[in-house]
Amino acid sequence: MFKKLILAATCLTLGGCQHAMLVNQQPVQGKFIDSPRARPLELQQVTANPWLNNKLVDSLAGSTDPDEVRGFGKLDLSEQMAQVESFQAAELQAYCDRVLSQLLAHWPHEKPAIRVRFSASESFGAQATKENIIYINIGTLQAIESEDELAAILGHEAAHLLLGHLDRQHFFNQQKKLLDASVNAVNLAATVGGLESQKSGTSRKWVIGDPDAVGKTIIQSSLSGTLLKAVTDNFWNSSWTRAQEDEADLLSVDLASRAGYSPRGAVHSIQRLQSFAGARETLLQRYQAQQKQLFSQAIHKKGLGGLIEQGVQSGLTATQYAAVDLWQDFGKTHQLPAQREAELTRYIASEYRVERRRKPQLASYQRSLLGGKSGQILAGQVLINRATKALDRGDKQEARQLAAEVAKGPTRNSLRAQTLQFVLGVQQGHYKQALSSLEQVPKSEWQYASLASYDQVISLSLSLGRTDQAARYLQRGQDNWGAELMAPLAIMVHLQGDRVEQALQAYQTCQGSKSKSLLAQCDSVIGEFKPQKAKGNPLEQLGLPDLDQLMGS
Repeated sequence: MFKKLILAATCLTLGGCQHAMLVNQQPVQGKFIDSPRARPLELQQVTANPWLNNKLVDSLAGSTDPDEVRGFGKLDLSEQMAQVESFQAAELQAYCDRVLSQLLAHWPHEKPAIRVRFSASESFGAQATKENIIYINIGTLQAIESEDELAAILGHEAAHLLLGHLDRQHFFNQQKKLLDASVNAVNLAATVGGLESQKSGTSRKWVIGDPDAVGKTIIQSSLSGTLLKAVTDNFWNSSWTRAQEDEADLLSVDLASRAGYSPRGAVHSIQRLQSFAGARETLLQRYQAQQKQLFSQAIHKKGLGGLIEQGVQSGLTATQYAAVDLWQDFGKTHQLPAQREAELTRYIASEYRVERRRKPQLASYQRSLLGGKSGQILAGQVLINRATKALDRGDKQEARQLAAEVAKGPTRNSLRAQTLQFVLGVQQGHYKQALSSLEQVPKSEWQYASLASYDQVISLSLSLGRTDQAARYLQRGQDNWGAELMAPLAIMVHLQGDRVEQALQAYQTCQGSKSKSLLAQCDSVIGEFKPQKAKGNPLEQLGLPDLDQLMGS
């Protein structure tokens, strides 16, 4: 009975449960783009509710910092290289922007300003971010063969943004945080409710009157919360995410077909994904592959009895592994490529019988990608990847040789190429030479710099007494990352320049952040100049909204 009450109370507490339970229940009739499902959900009222986003909920949930700020104060040069993944390729950029523009022209609803960027990852894939940026990997650009495939991939990632899928994921994560807060609130209430005042000598103290009863309540609520989280992670969230992938597949076909592309481009891209990823070997398959050796060892050690014993044990283990494989299949957030291919093929045959006869545009893509400067830029980025791997292995000689090859091509002044030179210079102790490498990077490329890159160059500039250079890079970082994320570095630059008032202004900017790690970094660098904060009212201390403000008075 208690578990049922916990589950019911939790669903009432999760303010958006009713939204999630209604998502994607209706099958698509006709073209997806014309269906009621082809529009973003309105979740802002739930995700932005101050009563669901405050320090009290965070404290009860025991949540980790969701916006961990990486980079500051680190000297891991290999990690710095790994964080600088984006690069520029002007002709390829214009080409992808044109394809994306043609796709978005056929979206009938409001659309965000979506941008395309290139990632140096050599894996097959692309990714949309909450900043409305689509990152498409080098591995993808080199694997596909037609503009139609490119349109399908860009259309799929754009669909996630057009349909608000990233907002839905944020919503779901928030619900899980509220679940944790609810369970811990029940545990706290049980503990407080079990307290009794007990006299001890001349004083009194609070003790738990019935520890067994309180402990039982806490165990039951915790188990109920764990069970609910397991179910939501493996069934609710995974099926929800799979439905989003299905929606993105269908919408990408709709947009591409209306833009004049062959809908078969989507099928071809999924086939390449399947070829790139390979088949997943299940736990049961791996276990079965070990059986011959297990049985041989058993009969050698214990004879026939050992053989029978191993047979029973193998049967039990195989059953367990089969159950785990089944659970993992239920918990998948993506369908297998073969399943996606089959469903898309059926959808295209049903809705795009004429359009599927269009021939893929091979020549235009190959001419734009492989011909001239674009192809050379991609090849140069692959060389930088190889040099980075050499650094990871500690092979500095190979890294320097590859860096020398990069210096001969059109990527020589790119941020990734010069960051490579910077890392090599720092490792050799040539700090001034390392800084001069970054001076050759065009200002437009600094939009791709990671926080770690800004940390390294600003810290090194300050250590060499180059405060003007540090201030210049600080401004670039603020232009691209914002004043809040760059606040720790701003405090450092201003304090070294004896500008305490400006350092305090940067510290105040930092206080508006919800990132615990960023707040800790600002506290660390401000040091003795940290202002003493006056305590507000109890609601403010818990991070809850002011009641008068909430009521509109």
